[in-house]
Amino acid sequence: MNDTNRNLMKLNIGKYLVTFIFFSYYIPCVGQEVSLNKIKEFIPKTVIPSETRVYRGNLNYDEFEDIVLRFKIVNEPEEREHFHLLLGKKNGIYKLSSKNDFFTEDGVDGTSFNRVVIKNGYFSIEYEGWGNTSGSYDIITFKYSKENENWLLHKTGSLLLHSYSDSDTEPTEDINTQKDFGKNTFKDYGIDNSTLQEVEIDFSLTDKKEIILYIKNNLYEPIIVNSFIFSIPSLILTIKDKNGNIIDMPPPPIPPENLKFYEKIIKGRENLEILIGAINEIVDKLPEDDIQIRGKGYYKTSEEKKKKNKMTSEWVIIEKHNFVYKYEKK
Repeated sequence: MNDTNRNLMKLNIGKYLVTFIFFSYYIPCVGQEVSLNKIKEFIPKTVIPSETRVYRGNLNYDEFEDIVLRFKIVNEPEEREHFHLLLGKKNGIYKLSSKNDFFTEDGVDGTSFNRVVIKNGYFSIEYEGWGNTSGSYDIITFKYSKENENWLLHKTGSLLLHSYSDSDTEPTEDINTQKDFGKNTFKDYGIDNSTLQEVEIDFSLTDKKEIILYIKNNLYEPIIVNSFIFSIPSLILTIKDKNGNIIDMPPPPIPPENLKFYEKIIKGRENLEILIGAINEIVDKLPEDDIQIRGKGYYKTSEEKKKKNKMTSEWVIIEKHNFVYKYEKK
């Protein structure tokens, strides 16, 4: 699409956007984006700075200002986004109330994240898209429910305009409400329960070339992870070179380090981060070729006192070129 057609399409969509937004129960607020310093304790160390945004407003009808934190994580799929809801308390304190780490709208089929807008218990996540033959604007709106003490999917709306449409042609409009999709909570939006693992192990690489191992609890209930089972580490890193040679090694113990039978509780829908250390400490044990790394271990729920559930990550490729390390999933 050339610039002329793109600009014309933007103007045409803009003509209908105000009516579309009003019909979607969405009222824009100017100047909502705020400084990251205000909530830096809630921002993971491995975020992508250019993909991190903070928006303020009233999420739950009380007297305190709330925040929607949006970010992306280094080395995750490019389309994956994280939205965390922080409720304001007395003395300017914020508390994480709900989160969704499964949004995958950004960067798909020419669609890109635009902004978040908060207004009187509602918040909307907006996307715009510019393909070869069409332009689009999408809004996903959630509303706070006092009865459920949660945010429910309230409405989704989409505008679509073809580039070859003349200035008098109305875009295609698609509006859906709870009558269409039922009752869905914010934290469940975008989750494919058929493929979601209950507990996952994953890795991330910091800008200092240090590996972080994540244990992600996707359950709503807490899980228990043992650092040792009968003096044997229950969490193992497996490293494999190109010839298939394998080395098993434990990551640093889950704190506190001096307790042999220590159990770590990971709350529902939360993660445990374990800093493994500099990647060269692992790579230097092997030849200069690319290696693969995988994590595996066991967990149990509070009701499963004896049962051990296995958790295993995918193999992750670590490439080494001129002392620059590239991290990507296989």
